[in-house]
Amino acid sequence: MKHRGVSYSIVRGKTPNVWRWSVRVGRPEMLRIGDAATEHQAEVAVREVIDRALKVEETLRFQVGPK
Repeated sequence: MKHRGVSYSIVRGKTPNVWRWSVRVGRPEMLRIGDAATEHQAEVAVREVIDRALKVEETLRFQVGPK
């Protein structure tokens, strides 16, 4: 699946009511993973991680050189 151009995955865990999500974001690229009780909660969580990472990248891109 993708959100804002970033690929992520959500899979059902081995135990009931566990959904695992994972995504690689940032510069340098880092793996972020998490668990949620429902597939919807997992999707919300992973999209929030992506949105935060992209916001940081955008902020850093628009900063003016060293002070």
